[in-house]
Amino acid sequence: MKTNVYTVDAVTKEYLCTEKLDLKFYGDDLPNKTTEPLPTLIKDTKLILINDKWKQIPLPKPRYLYDADTFEYLNKVDEFKLKANATFELPDNSTDIAIFNLLDDEVAIFDKNNNKWLAKKDYRNKTVYSTANKSISLVDYIGDIKDGFTLLAPKEFDKWDAQSNTWVEDKDLKEKMRVSAIKAKAMEVIESKYPIFWQLNNPRMDSAFANDYAWIDNIRDISNNAESKGTLLDDIDWGI
Repeated sequence: MKTNVYTVDAVTKEYLCTEKLDLKFYGDDLPNKTTEPLPTLIKDTKLILINDKWKQIPLPKPRYLYDADTFEYLNKVDEFKLKANATFELPDNSTDIAIFNLLDDEVAIFDKNNNKWLAKKDYRNKTVYSTANKSISLVDYIGDIKDGFTLLAPKEFDKWDAQSNTWVEDKDLKEKMRVSAIKAKAMEVIESKYPIFWQLNNPRMDSAFANDYAWIDNIRDISNNAESKGTLLDDIDWGI
């Protein structure tokens, strides 16, 4: 006659399977097996054989892992190794407090002191700009953008306005650069035809060079006129 025999893990004593065996062929030599009838199985438990009696151990709640240094949420674990003493091996740096939904650019940080999750801004690897000099850097920390930096990209002639907390156009600088660029271009045009050494060796008072200097003066007039009228460099017709 065959009898139900229940096999358990050699270390953890967790129930593994059921077999029908004829015990007269085995005698008392049934390592890691028992004939103790199985109880009605309860959901979310592990069935363990302790002192030849079945015991149902509740499964742990899912664990939420966080980084050991930054405490930021890493991932969820819901499978655990059963140990020999009928307890479960829980991962370090974890909690059974469930994570919540996060907004864009947020990361969950576990507050060990208050045993709860906190939502923190996460701009890591995003480009920020110094509000002092427009220099560029990448964020390598969790939390709000540090003072003196912004995610807003500046334009060429922008300056930071602390009152409105944004970039505004520096009109004085823009005008200064416009005039400077026109003057530099006028000099380039003149020297492309009449280099400095030519001008030094051919004085203006010599009537033989009147037409040459008239051409030079015309370029300067074009430059002065463009500067005074607010003309952009690319819109100037130098007549060459």
